[in-house]
Amino acid sequence: MRMHLKKIFKIIPIFALIFAWVFSGWPQIGNFPPKIERAQAAITLRAAGAWTSGTSGLTPGIPVAQMTGDLMLCFYGTKPYNDSPTINQGWISLGSATDGTVAAGVDVGSMQTRVFYKIADSDTETDPTITNTTNNVSGAVIVVFAKASTEGWVTPVGAGGGDATAGTGFSVTAASNPGITANDMLVGFGAIRSDAGTQSNISITASGATMGAFTKYPAVDLATTSGGDMAMSGGFVAVSSGTASAAPVYASTLAASHTGSAYIVRLRKSDSPTVTTQAVGSVEATTATGNGNITATGGANADRRGFAYMAGTSGDPTTSDSVAYDDGSFGTGAYTKGLIDLSPGTNYRVRAYAVNSGGTGYGSTVQILTKPAAPTNVAASDGDFTDKVRVTWTKSAGATDYHVWRDSTDLGSAGDVAAFDDTGADAPSITPGSSVASDGTSATQVDLSLAGEAFNDGTSHTYKVVASNSAGSSVDSPTNMGYRGYGAPSYQWQRSSGDSDGGYSDISGADFESYADTGAPADGSARYYRCILSATGLSQQTSDPNRGFKGVISITLETGSGAITYGFVATLQDTTAAGVNQSQTVRNTGNLAEDFNIKGNNSANWVLAAAPGNEQYCHKFCDNGSCDVSPTWTALTTNFQSLAANIAVNGTKEFDLQIGVPTATSASSQQQVDVTVQAVQH
Repeated sequence: MRMHLKKIFKIIPIFALIFAWVFSGWPQIGNFPPKIERAQAAITLRAAGAWTSGTSGLTPGIPVAQMTGDLMLCFYGTKPYNDSPTINQGWISLGSATDGTVAAGVDVGSMQTRVFYKIADSDTETDPTITNTTNNVSGAVIVVFAKASTEGWVTPVGAGGGDATAGTGFSVTAASNPGITANDMLVGFGAIRSDAGTQSNISITASGATMGAFTKYPAVDLATTSGGDMAMSGGFVAVSSGTASAAPVYASTLAASHTGSAYIVRLRKSDSPTVTTQAVGSVEATTATGNGNITATGGANADRRGFAYMAGTSGDPTTSDSVAYDDGSFGTGAYTKGLIDLSPGTNYRVRAYAVNSGGTGYGSTVQILTKPAAPTNVAASDGDFTDKVRVTWTKSAGATDYHVWRDSTDLGSAGDVAAFDDTGADAPSITPGSSVASDGTSATQVDLSLAGEAFNDGTSHTYKVVASNSAGSSVDSPTNMGYRGYGAPSYQWQRSSGDSDGGYSDISGADFESYADTGAPADGSARYYRCILSATGLSQQTSDPNRGFKGVISITLETGSGAITYGFVATLQDTTAAGVNQSQTVRNTGNLAEDFNIKGNNSANWVLAAAPGNEQYCHKFCDNGSCDVSPTWTALTTNFQSLAANIAVNGTKEFDLQIGVPTATSASSQQQVDVTVQAVQH
């Protein structure tokens, strides 16, 4: 027994040297674990062992695909045929490369192992110790692995080992004050004689008050066939980089007829989740729905899942870009999440991701294009064109086509443009109305005009524009009203060749809406009139015809009127009943109301005056209707004076005349003077 103790004490320094050598310069393994809770939960233990005989290496049945930062604890036992234990050097191989040499061992008898691990909670933990109060610990080792700056653990910063005499208890302390910091990994294991009692009283403590609980891994037998002792060796090995593609192998050359047992405990960080990205759904102008699936947890449920996205057509988005996510505890399965605040008409790169204590797993990147925003500044022309309505707008980012809508009708694809001509909009029109021609209201012209005519713009329509691209169509733009217009109106009056509705010809110069036809027959013969209305963009229209004619002014003396013979006049003489009784009557024989005017004239020898005088005479008229009884006389002048007003067609006017001879005259012959009655249009 004493010899065994000596051998165990000898192997403890060897363990420490091998640990320091194997793990010096470990590569960094990222930021794992990002927080203690994740890291502690992320450690899983995998183990396998097998006995074999012969001289070949041993391959424990541990799963392949070890990840960077995994720690391998290897125990190896060998038992010769003659029960005389010898230690065979060996090494652990991950695939084809040799990753670590296993230390020489010592004869320890039938064995079990106990493994403890934890991650330091703070920077104050020092001097971790493995202790045992009975006699069943054959050997123990504790190693502190420093937290790398990125992910995983690197070179051990402290190690120790020991053995104890049966019944005396046992403790092994790592190098004093190894400088443990938060997130460092503490690993300890004891080699336990299975024939010396239970294994439950091995524990790890520390001098720091914040050490916290260690996780205990179940004991594993390395027992041989009954009888005799066995030699045991062990060591730590790490997966240095990348992913190992083959199971760990303990390689050793065994003597003939020897049997061996290799046992590996794996302290494994959780892998990042395996995630796939499906097509993005419900793509709108500013939103979309990401679709992803966690197909494998990587050993620990994700506490965040979501989508990373960025604008562009190349590259892979990460969580440093825009993200949409949910926090919780997520196993495998499909999930969705809305993507918001997207820019319309923009290409985006989207991929699903999930985060657990092992890191961030990403799916593949999918490309989307958001729908464009609705066009802005939509304007439809208001009568600016006679053959179309022109619709213009400000283009939308990312749009490749536009559709213009008139009312509820889609006018079809306009292409990648900013203007569209709607030639199918309702054309303008003319309401020709009716012709109006005067009926003898003027003796000089026929007055022409139109009643009820109108030039009409095309019907007003409501226009909107919708932008589209390969992702779909935008919402409707704001609407705007527009219509087709017409050019300058033009008119052409026509006159019939006779008093019937036919045989029309243009009246030269009669190209106004209202026109005075001075070329109508002077005798008052009637003609029919119509107007041709036209304008650019309109169909020519003709007004309804109307009959019209010039007014005729005609005046005649009634029978018994005319020449008046005053005879020899001493001083005054008149035509009343008291005089020569020759009252005068004139008749309106025209076709319109007339005014009658009257004037006198000088005679051959006398001058017309207001009263008789030397070589001057007076001539007066009475028109008050009672001239035979009480005449009122008005002196004639050589200018026209009003005799009667508004004499209707075929109406008459009676008047009397009075003449006064000069007070002195050299003329001794008969005198003849004229009185003129004039008819004018009332």
